[in-house]
Amino acid sequence: MRILMKLLFPLFFLLHCLGMGDSSKSPKNLEFYLPNLFYNHYFGKFVPVANPNHARKYHTASVLFDGKVLIAGGYYSTGTDPSEVYNPESGTFTLTGNMIVARNTHSATVLTNGNVILIGGTTPSTALRDSEIFQASSNTFVAGPSMSSARFGHTATLLNTGKILIIGGYLAGETLATTEVYDPNTNTFSTSGSLSSARGNHTATILPDGKVLVIGGYNHISSLSLNTTEIYDPATGTFSSGPSMQENRFGHAATKINSNEIMITGGFYNNNTLKTTEIYSISENSFRSGPTMIGNKYQHSASLLADGRLLVAGGIGSTGAGNFFYLNLAEIYTPSLGNFTKINNLLYTKSGHTSSNLLDGSILLLGGIGVNNTTVDTAERYIQEYSF
Repeated sequence: MRILMKLLFPLFFLLHCLGMGDSSKSPKNLEFYLPNLFYNHYFGKFVPVANPNHARKYHTASVLFDGKVLIAGGYYSTGTDPSEVYNPESGTFTLTGNMIVARNTHSATVLTNGNVILIGGTTPSTALRDSEIFQASSNTFVAGPSMSSARFGHTATLLNTGKILIIGGYLAGETLATTEVYDPNTNTFSTSGSLSSARGNHTATILPDGKVLVIGGYNHISSLSLNTTEIYDPATGTFSSGPSMQENRFGHAATKINSNEIMITGGFYNNNTLKTTEIYSISENSFRSGPTMIGNKYQHSASLLADGRLLVAGGIGSTGAGNFFYLNLAEIYTPSLGNFTKINNLLYTKSGHTSSNLLDGSILLLGGIGVNNTTVDTAERYIQEYSF
């Protein structure tokens, strides 16, 4: 089949390019030209996997060194949260030891030794400043150090030094400008430089030179999303102003699509979700407009595929101010064509879910919030049957 696809692909690619300048029409045209088998090979498909043991939202999913995925925390109960591990080879979920503290909207970062540190977050009643560490060798959690400040909805970025930079977030209804650095060698947190603008629901992406680009987010003082960016320098522990985006946004995604570019997709501004994208050039330190997505959305996932395309899935859409709905829409950005194409829908409607790149190139999408504001108890995988 792979040999046949390679022989037929030039014809299908030509058909895809001809008469498809309007990306909103390309799915219909492509499905007309391609039988379902070839359509799935061209764009991949979503397949069901076993349900996790618990419905979850605001959880984390971390790919371990052995390829398994640690699912930790989330909002679904008031007791001690059991974590679970997904095994891609068997396609099953297995419960592990309980977390020390039930938490959601926390961060989870895989350390250089293969363990995972969960930082901050919130319980149903209070924000957290503590952390705990999942020990991969024993599938158990041990207590970690505490931050100077409780926070949730922050970012946690693994630096080239192996340390973790914690940025912003929320506390007591306000966004935070403070940052902290976790040092795994000393197992301690220390305060670092402050942001110029407090923010939560932002993104933080490490750059090739080891600096960190902080993009957008929500600021409680203005009660608006931000278009500003800031750049953190680990050598000095300080932030400097970066270029501004063309649009304000929070709840967006920022994905490094190649060695020199970061694509920002969707987001939320002025009581509406966005379908616009922007591309940040690392070498030029500037933003330019990117292609428009098929659907407007925020709290979606954006996963870089093995062949360099970008899978954007799920989220919350809107048809006007205050009219929101959950999405099963999935689309793919193809850099060589410079546009988005709608693909087969997700099997389950979801937003605020986790999206994990598995070692075989497939994507695990799990949990989140679905129809009627329900907590999703399902998982699915996106698989590429043929890459080009």
